[in-house]
Amino acid sequence: MAESVRTELHTALEDFQRARRRAFLQDIAGWLMGRPTQLLSYEDVRPLVNMQGVTPRGLQEVSLDAIVGSVGRYEDFTRTFLPRATSDAQRWARVRVAVSEMAGLPPVELYKVGDAYFVLDGNHRVSVAREIGAKTISAYVTEVSVKLPVSTADSPDELICKARYAEFLSRTQLQQTRPDADLQMTACGQYRLLEEQIEAQRQRLSQTLPTPATTPQAAIVWYDTVYTPIRDMIREQGVLRDFPRRTEADLYVWLVEHQQELQERLGWQIDAGIAAQDLAAQQGSHSHGVMTRLRRAAPALAPGQWRRERLSVRRRQRLFADVLVPLPALPSTPDPEPWPALTQALLVAQRESSMLHGLHVLPAADEATADAAAEIRQRFLHSCQAAHIPADFALETGEIARHISQRTRWIDLVVINMAYPPAAQPLARLASGFHAIVQQTRRPILAVPRSGVSPLQRALLAYNATPKADEALFLAAYLAQRWRISLVVVIVAEDETSLNQTTSRAGAYLRQRAVSALFVPQTGAVAPAILQTAAAQQCDFIIMGGYSYAPPLELVFGSAVNQVLRRAPCPILICR
Repeated sequence: MAESVRTELHTALEDFQRARRRAFLQDIAGWLMGRPTQLLSYEDVRPLVNMQGVTPRGLQEVSLDAIVGSVGRYEDFTRTFLPRATSDAQRWARVRVAVSEMAGLPPVELYKVGDAYFVLDGNHRVSVAREIGAKTISAYVTEVSVKLPVSTADSPDELICKARYAEFLSRTQLQQTRPDADLQMTACGQYRLLEEQIEAQRQRLSQTLPTPATTPQAAIVWYDTVYTPIRDMIREQGVLRDFPRRTEADLYVWLVEHQQELQERLGWQIDAGIAAQDLAAQQGSHSHGVMTRLRRAAPALAPGQWRRERLSVRRRQRLFADVLVPLPALPSTPDPEPWPALTQALLVAQRESSMLHGLHVLPAADEATADAAAEIRQRFLHSCQAAHIPADFALETGEIARHISQRTRWIDLVVINMAYPPAAQPLARLASGFHAIVQQTRRPILAVPRSGVSPLQRALLAYNATPKADEALFLAAYLAQRWRISLVVVIVAEDETSLNQTTSRAGAYLRQRAVSALFVPQTGAVAPAILQTAAAQQCDFIIMGGYSYAPPLELVFGSAVNQVLRRAPCPILICR
């Protein structure tokens, strides 16, 4: 009989060692996956959930899966009650033997907190019961009343977040005033940012009221006018798909912080929708976010990608909400209009309700250039203020083309002085800063010659059915609809069949959008046909696609774009 007991105890000890090895592997997997494996501590949970009282519930059958914590031994077992401590081997084995001998296990004692149970007495019995595959266990249950809900899936961090959320709701009373509000977060330290925003709102509100505003009053205004519009934008863009296991409130905080970081880095105001798009592209874990990051790493965008990105953010809104105006150095002699591009951009901004972003790039940082830059900034902002156009200004040092192309991620249109258009000779084009800007920029460019500031009333669209020409067609239709301009379409083709097909394609697109246009068929060289038609039809700006050749071929053969840029007396809108 004694030998049989020793054998059963030896077998039970082997079971314990196997269970302990599984506990070790479970802890390693949890660490690698970022998943909690520890039991909840009753003492840690108690101050978080605002306990109200206890009620004995008597003897019950309790699901083992619902037992997720312990009153005193939460460090000795994993979340699934696998044993961790070697010192528990003999005690665990004796409990295991008692089960084998049909001696049975006395009921354990449990606290019930929300939907979760904590072991007051009987940790080893729960561990063994799970090891032998039992689903339930007999327990004397004492229910603890709490204000904060607790589930069996909660981790310690999640319980802390729930408690922090309850404090936030208590202070703001949003649960009563906005019962549909869901501001739960997985990063509970971020409630500080929400409270700072509400306090700033309270101070602003107090300036308009006869008595100081309360925090609940400010919370209502903040939720309706600050949080809700950004939350709705997050939903419309589907940004949450790129951040699994996160909440809308998490994204709101990250978006606000990302927007502030971008604004500090660029020196510009950044639209929340653009910041959300960039946040998803840079940090989202969804495949869409990964692909977007890969596309942004590429040297060029596919035709039309720029507008698809913008329209996904600003549905049914203006296309050119943010306009970049590079500002060269002021001339040494007085000039009443040193920046034709700024004059042109102000007109665009008035029609589009745009914000202008001025950019001046210094060749080097020294005292003389700093003084000149301060004068440029003052003159730019004064011009915008006089035209009632919102504006900001940024100063950079280095290569002009590089800074312009880098900043085009954040804008919709570049309006630039065309003092030195691309030269006819290949080597001269290679050294052309304007040529580099056209090649590298990700957005449409409105190139303005020194004497070519235009009222933008009658446009000439150069169309040849290429992908970039299709983008020019899209923009021409948009401007005809929104700006109510007249539109002339010149189509240059080698033969009558191509001419008819191209004309039919453009005509069908414009009719579908209720845009009327005068079509002018042409044959022969492209650039002369565009310039002659523009002059004959008295067009005051030209819309055309960007370079058709890849950069090396364009450098060798040139392009119609370069020829038009060199000879046109009016602004040219180059489309991507």
